[in-house]
Amino acid sequence: MCYAITAGYGLWKYGRVPSYHTQFAKWGNWLVLAGAIALLLDWSLWPLRIAAVGGTLTNLETIAITYVLPTWNADVLSLREAQRIRVLKSVPPAGRHSAAGRAIYKFADFL
Repeated sequence: MCYAITAGYGLWKYGRVPSYHTQFAKWGNWLVLAGAIALLLDWSLWPLRIAAVGGTLTNLETIAITYVLPTWNADVLSLREAQRIRVLKSVPPAGRHSAAGRAIYKFADFL
């Protein structure tokens, strides 16, 4: 259900499904693997429950990234990087050579 909301929001905003490949999602895949192994070997259900919470948090991060980014981007590793991309894309046409452009780039490097 949470993935459907994430995909739907991306389709609504960009006309494409988000493809961020975040670090949190990569760790979430390992949690799902551990949960599946625990389930198959008839161990505790806690690893699977933890993986479900991790998957929900991953999708919430994806929704937040979609909210922050003005245009579709692939391979955004975190919400922090999405905020940095947003700042860099808001640079005025003069770029790094104007006072405003230098300030924005300096702020983006701080992030």
